Amino acid sequence: MSAGLGRGASPAYLTSGPAGPVHDAPQGENQGPSANSRRGGDVGYVWKSAFRVNLPDEPVYAVSDGGKLSRVLQNLITNALKYSLLGSRVFIDLVADGKEARVTIKNTANYEMDFDEEEILERFVRGDRSRSTEGSGLGLSIAKSFTEACGGRFDIKIDGDQFKVELRFPQAG
Repeated sequence: MSAGLGRGASPAYLTSGPAGPVHDAPQGENQGPSANSRRGGDVGYVWKSAFRVNLPDEPVYAVSDGGKLSRVLQNLITNALKYSLLGSRVFIDLVADGKEARVTIKNTANYEMDFDEEEILERFVRGDRSRSTEGSGLGLSIAKSFTEACGGRFDIKIDGDQFKVELRFPQAG
């Protein structure tokens, strides 16, 4: 199935605009709420970190399930905002080379990351075991499962206090 980096099976793409740094592009009558508007109560996290978003000038289309991809991006961006060091930046990059579309989200953690890439992807594992915030420890595991169900790759890299997630999808023609 060919879908854009947006919602559903119809072509869509990610772009920047007035609704926020990343949102679903218009898709006609089937358009649902954007990832930015669905975040609802998490909007307050935006104030402690700044976004640095790098998007190409042209739309990027990928082979994916837009609904699942939207949920993955929502989870990753919300996590980056929640767990970023106060005053630090969250970087979001979308790059396409004609064969593959890559979304990278990286941030500086507000706690010591005493886990590795494999451990944090296990179900019910939370990065900071001492934190008292909400969450079940399922988010990254589900995000990885959704990404793979969409035909993509989900990779995490931890380097000191830097947390980086990269999503890769075959680019649609």
